[in-house]
Amino acid sequence: MGFAVVTKITSLLIAPLIVAYILASLRTKESLRRVLLFFAPPFCAFLVLQAYHNFTRYGSFWEWGYNAGRDALGFCTPLTVGLWGLLASPGKSFFLYAPTTLLGLLCLRSFLRHRRKEALLGLSICVVFTLLHARWWAWAGDWAWGPRFLLVITPYILLPCGILLERWNRLRRLQRLLAMALIFLSLGIQFLGVSVHPFSYTEVRARALGQLMSPGIDFGSYRGWYTESALAHFSPLFSHIAGNFWLCKHMYVDYDLWGDVPWKSLGNFDLEKPMWVRGNRTTPFWWPVGIPLRAPSSGHLVRSLAVVNFLVVLWFGLGLVRLFRNRSHERLPGSSYLFSTVLGSQGKDK
Repeated sequence: MGFAVVTKITSLLIAPLIVAYILASLRTKESLRRVLLFFAPPFCAFLVLQAYHNFTRYGSFWEWGYNAGRDALGFCTPLTVGLWGLLASPGKSFFLYAPTTLLGLLCLRSFLRHRRKEALLGLSICVVFTLLHARWWAWAGDWAWGPRFLLVITPYILLPCGILLERWNRLRRLQRLLAMALIFLSLGIQFLGVSVHPFSYTEVRARALGQLMSPGIDFGSYRGWYTESALAHFSPLFSHIAGNFWLCKHMYVDYDLWGDVPWKSLGNFDLEKPMWVRGNRTTPFWWPVGIPLRAPSSGHLVRSLAVVNFLVVLWFGLGLVRLFRNRSHERLPGSSYLFSTVLGSQGKDK
């Protein structure tokens, strides 16, 4: 927890939640004393380290570095705008960049019933981080792949999916296919994110948006940020996913680069080509390709490591396939009722 605080100061807000969870899980005062002796000293040491860093860099123990530049705008975003952007916008929706988390939501009710304390802790952390960053001036966390401020809540939303694995053998075929479809869709989304240079699309999009926005807008103001983010994140034409899909297609097929740009319906903006694009072809940003391009002498080592990495991923993938296959053939009592159980329309678990 202390390391999380020095990494991101907002982590300090979830400390009370974790303390409440620990207190609710303890049964004796002796256990409480042991927990305090184990956790309190290192946590305090990290707080002292953070205070020293603040004083050394900013001249005050209480200065965190968020009073300069645009960060001085603070928490000025209307809550409805931030929540809509983080949860439902075509450009930054958390569930759009991690579709598997929808399975976690479906399993949440059953998880609450079986592991109430853990479910409430995870849910509380998700709510705190979402509400906090929805009010921040840069709620989208640009320039990043997806809503980077919500990355920390991903494991807490996925945790209820353990219910899914436990009851995999009870699912109907259609339910399994839907679950696997969300898993493979998430893998596809992440593939788009790591295949293209992280700034390749966002830079060319920024130049296009600059031609759409009024030159009189002060980009250092919230008005300037809101106008830019409204176009970039609330319009499917400028979605980061659509942009990386566009560049990823040109990684494999050579044809007119601007012929299928996501905002083609708005006309030609006469823009420079994105970085890592040569002619009409996008250069893959995978490290087996990117590093040798910068340092040709590293090619043999990098490609060898790439082969090892691929074999490790393949090994884990085959293990996951065997897990699902074994669970599919297990003969356990009960019929297929995971989703009906999760949604509360079935009776008690057997």
